[in-house]
Amino acid sequence: MDRQELYAQINAGMTQERFHSFERSLRLNKPFIARWGGLHPLVAELKDRHVVVCGAGPTLEEGMPHLKKISERANVALIAADMAYRPLLRAGIHPRYAISCETTPRDFFAGLDTSKTTLLAFSCVCPRTVREWKGPIRFYNWLLRGEPWDALWNEAGTSLGFAATGSIVTSQALSIALGCGAQSVMLAGNDLGFADHCYARGTVRDAGVIAACTRRAPLDAIEFSAAWRARHYVIPRGEKKYYTNHQFLAAKYWMEDTASKSRIPVYDAGIPGCSPGKVEKLGMKHYAEMVLSSRKGVWQ
Repeated sequence: MDRQELYAQINAGMTQERFHSFERSLRLNKPFIARWGGLHPLVAELKDRHVVVCGAGPTLEEGMPHLKKISERANVALIAADMAYRPLLRAGIHPRYAISCETTPRDFFAGLDTSKTTLLAFSCVCPRTVREWKGPIRFYNWLLRGEPWDALWNEAGTSLGFAATGSIVTSQALSIALGCGAQSVMLAGNDLGFADHCYARGTVRDAGVIAACTRRAPLDAIEFSAAWRARHYVIPRGEKKYYTNHQFLAAKYWMEDTASKSRIPVYDAGIPGCSPGKVEKLGMKHYAEMVLSSRKGVWQ
């Protein structure tokens, strides 16, 4: 499938299926938008820092020991995708930022102390997420133009700032980090494909899967079945094959295009993640060593 056609189909699907819910969510979010505002303060906070965008893919678990080593350094900023936030906290890693564009109620942050984390929130994000968030919030719009989007952004406030969607939340985090002038960006747990299971342990999705476990349907079997049902495309990596769906494939293409055009170095620790040659593949261990060799300090 042509990349532009794939992007167009993803965006058309969002418009047709979810636009009315976007309008409703925006109306409920407007008091919070008026209070917290947009992305402008983030520019000074991310400029010249190493930014790690944490997705919820299975390889996030492998990188956690190295993430923990650098997570509180002054020259590092972790942005956790909503689904990745809970497993990171359980590992003793406290991201300075979380990001969510989820417009339906999900318990990504339920029962967690979010008071020390800034939420980067799509202006039409689920209002329950906004109401329950304990820390600061920075809102943004999607970089989609034309009707009906322009009217929606005018209602939200065009001064909030815009992020290219790339079809998933980690691609929006990448867009924001590059737009704010990061020194480098690492994509951790941004696997964009799967073999036997789709997500890292400890995500909200695990709760439902574990509840469904029986002797006849153990955890591994349920996860494999879910991965099998989501197999739409094949991603070859050497002798091994991974699988992905329409949305992750669109995000993969978009991230590769964006990274290849960026003057800011973009690294990827995901497996399969982005393609070698488009983005520099680098393990979290080596990225952490690079960061640790640079300017020292901890967040104030």
